[in-house]
Amino acid sequence: MCRNPAPVSSLAAALLKNLMRNTLNKQPALGLISLAWIEIKDVALPESMKRSMSRQAEAERERRARIISADGEYQASKKLPQAAAVMAADPAALQLRLLQTVAEVAAEKNSTLVMPAPVELLRFFDRAAPPPATLSPPPPRPERRRPTARA
Repeated sequence: MCRNPAPVSSLAAALLKNLMRNTLNKQPALGLISLAWIEIKDVALPESMKRSMSRQAEAERERRARIISADGEYQASKKLPQAAAVMAADPAALQLRLLQTVAEVAAEKNSTLVMPAPVELLRFFDRAAPPPATLSPPPPRPERRRPTARA
């Protein structure tokens, strides 16, 4: 497999030039002629070779994309503990980050978001509510009178 990012067709053209130069320079009848420059104007490749070269180039692009993605994941894994330490120092930072993430998701897709209520908000309402009264049995219900049938 070729590690050079140059296209395979340019490598094939270079090989063809060298082959032609070596072949023509070795001919005894052409001993007085020395080739200094060979230029190939057009190379016709079979469709199967074009497809093969295309698949190879695509595989190389995918390989490079995976490497870049893995490198990004590695860098993110190094930064996440630092971010967690900063957010742990201030509870409001985590809530702000959650809201920022929700805003980003809402901007990207037109969809319904279900968000849990923050625990701090529930604790606030719990503290603000009056203390519950002592539990006593509910008052008895008055009995209903049933209508009597008139004769």
